[in-house]
Amino acid sequence: FKAFNDAYGYARGDHVIISLSRLLQAQVESAGGFIGHIGGDDFMMLLPLGHWETVCQQILHSFEVMAPGFYEEKDRQQGGISIESRQGGVTFFPFVSVSIAVKPITDPAPCKALEIAAQLSELKHQAKKTAGNSLFVERRGCCVGGGC
Repeated sequence: FKAFNDAYGYARGDHVIISLSRLLQAQVESAGGFIGHIGGDDFMMLLPLGHWETVCQQILHSFEVMAPGFYEEKDRQQGGISIESRQGGVTFFPFVSVSIAVKPITDPAPCKALEIAAQLSELKHQAKKTAGNSLFVERRGCCVGGGC
C-alpha cells in the first residue's frame, strides 16, 4: 500500500481505504457482523461463525475486481506500478490487495481480549506474506499460548 501512496499520493490512497471500508461494511453488516477501523489500512471484523468464510471470500473477490480501478490506464495494463528507489533501482508492485487473518472462536469465555489481539496481529503478518489477496486462518484453539 505504501507504494500506491508513493505513486499516486495520499488523497488517492485515502480513496482506496474508504472504498475498502465501504466494501467491508456492506459485506460484514449483511452477515450480522461488526467492523472496526484500527488505523491506516487495518480493519477488524467480528462475524458469526456460520458466515465468516463466505464473507471473507466475497471481500477478497470484490476487492480483486475493484483494485485495478484505482490505477491509471498505463498501470492497469501492466498490472501494477513501477517505483524507482533512491538508489535508482526500479521495483514493480502489483495491484493493491487485501490480506485477511481469521481466528474462529467457538467459546470466548476462556479467551483474553489482549491475547486474541496479539495472536491476530501475528496472523495478519502471516497473511501479508502471501502476495495478492490472501486469507490466513488460524485453526488452533482460542489461546495458543495456553495462558488464558
